[in-house]
Amino acid sequence: MMHGFLEFLCSSSPVASFLRQRIVFKIVPMLNPDGVVAGNYRTGLSGKDFNREFLCPDRYVFPEIVALKELVVKCKREFQNNLLLFLDFHGHSIKKNVFMYGPEFPISEKNYYESKIFPKLLGRNTEMFRYYSCIFRISTFKETTARAILLKKLDVPFSYTIEASNGSYYDKEGMKDVNFTPALWIEMGHNIAKSLHEYCSALIQAEEIRM
Repeated sequence: MMHGFLEFLCSSSPVASFLRQRIVFKIVPMLNPDGVVAGNYRTGLSGKDFNREFLCPDRYVFPEIVALKELVVKCKREFQNNLLLFLDFHGHSIKKNVFMYGPEFPISEKNYYESKIFPKLLGRNTEMFRYYSCIFRISTFKETTARAILLKKLDVPFSYTIEASNGSYYDKEGMKDVNFTPALWIEMGHNIAKSLHEYCSALIQAEEIRM
């Protein structure tokens, strides 16, 4: 998915050009290269799950997490309330399709509804993404994940984990499971970028209406 996302952003299409002109992207293609090279699925060389260590990471054990948080703090200082979106790309070993774990807001806040716009657009653009598998809640055992810490401690309101099945997605039209391939994950990365374009366009239009 990251391959596809980067491939699309670097393309010559008008949509990609629009995104590059309107959005400042800070991209970490892989946060855990040492663990991946060692064949680990979720953990680094320390044997610890990276996505449970974002609250108080040890600088010597998790230098990558420390560096990422420092980057977010720097961006927050520079862009202030214009730092809106964080996307954490993951693989999922159990569920089908691609879906998101999103931020949690009380129903009385406007972000309760706005946080669901981007995943809703993505679900409309491809059958590989299933909106109704998305969860907009931060459970107790996920309070130290990247999306939770960036939301609650670093004030990035729309923080998501994008989960892609390691297995298959359900094709409703063909009424069958379709196994994911590298080509389909790359296509999914393209779809994420295209949906981000729709999302950004909607935000700009809403701002112009308010003005």
